[in-house]
Amino acid sequence: MEEAAIKHAERAVQKVKRELAALEAATDVEKTLEAWEDFLNAVHRVYEKLKAGARGHPKSWTWFGKMQDERRDDELLCYVHHARNSDHHRFDEVVKKMPGGIGIGSYGPIRVYGLKMEDGKLTADWAPEAPGAQLVITEYANRLHVLPVTDSGVEYPTPTKYRSDPLPDNDVLTIARAAADYVEWMVAEAHSLRR
Repeated sequence: MEEAAIKHAERAVQKVKRELAALEAATDVEKTLEAWEDFLNAVHRVYEKLKAGARGHPKSWTWFGKMQDERRDDELLCYVHHARNSDHHRFDEVVKKMPGGIGIGSYGPIRVYGLKMEDGKLTADWAPEAPGAQLVITEYANRLHVLPVTDSGVEYPTPTKYRSDPLPDNDVLTIARAAADYVEWMVAEAHSLRR
C-alpha cells in the first residue's frame, strides 16, 4: 500500500467525520440532505484512495479486494455505496422526512388534570395515584430515514443489519455513524500494509 494513499485516505476519513458532525448538527431538512450527500461522497473517496494505493501491490490488492467483498456483502456498507451512486447518477429521493412528536406515558398510576404547550414545551398538571408513580413526557425530533435506492437498475433495500448485528432504525445518523466507524477502521487496517 502506498504511503501517500494512506495519508490521502486519512484526510478523507477526516472529511467523513466533518460531514457526520454536519449531519448531527443539521437543523433542517435541506442542511441534512446536503450533509448526507457530502458524507456519501466522502466515504466513497476513502475507498478510491485505498484502491489507488493498493494497485500494483499484490498483498494490498488482495486486502482491498476483501474490503470490496465486505462492502458488497454487508447490508449497511452495500447500501451506503449504492446510495452514493444513486444520488450521483439519478434523481431519486434517497431519504424520507419522519416527523417528530411527543409521547406521554407513566410509571405507575397517575391522574392528569391538564396539558399545556408553552414555548414549544409540553407541561402537565398531574398527580401520582400510588407512591413512586411518575409522568413521562418524551419529545421526538424530526428525523430523516433512508429509502431504498436504485443503482444500475438494481434496487437496494434499506439496511437492517451491520456486520450481522440488527440496526435499531434506518435513520441517516444511525447509518452514517456505522459507516464512519467502518472507514476509520479500514484505514487503520491499511497501515499494516504500508510500503
